[in-house]
Amino acid sequence: MDKQMIRRMESRKQLEEFGQSCIISDMDISPDDQIMDVGAFTGSFSLPISNYVSEGHVYAVVVDEEPLEILKRKILKESIDNITPIHLDVDTLAIEHSVFDDGMDILGVEFESMDKMFMCTVLHEIEEKERFLKTYSRFLKSGGKIYIVEFASEVVGTDLRKKEIHKYIPQVEVEKLLKKTCYVNISAKKINERIYMISAEKE
Repeated sequence: MDKQMIRRMESRKQLEEFGQSCIISDMDISPDDQIMDVGAFTGSFSLPISNYVSEGHVYAVVVDEEPLEILKRKILKESIDNITPIHLDVDTLAIEHSVFDDGMDILGVEFESMDKMFMCTVLHEIEEKERFLKTYSRFLKSGGKIYIVEFASEVVGTDLRKKEIHKYIPQVEVEKLLKKTCYVNISAKKINERIYMISAEKE
């Protein structure tokens, strides 16, 4: 597990510079929304989003054990009752073939039950991006919205000593992927120099 990433995602200052408050504001969250945060990590977005859903719920999907434990400790410490952390330690192929008769899969979430889905700097890490989007789209209601946040370039920072090179997916590629799956009304917004956010509606 990348300790440096954990430190960054736990830094209030860095999250503000990243655009956390602007991103959440642009999600147009309703109090009764059911929201899935895919790749929630330590809950940097799940926790503040939970403050907006007083009558709804946040499902925080986490892959690695260490950030999962950090998220669980935060939930206990702050006595949060509207976040469910979900440990996902299998790939999308396993998810796709694990459907039970009652319409649930290993995430323990009903299909077509989410109002919104959120993916922050996740998609560029996925090999089979179209399959990934199709798999998770099953949890969204018809008319539900997906929000994808990604880096605007492969280099973050202008100071040579602080430059960060990472994987990168261009905005136009994300838009094409959404069109090829089941999404319409696709729109994009530049959050800041570092990142963009794309929203789309499930048909």
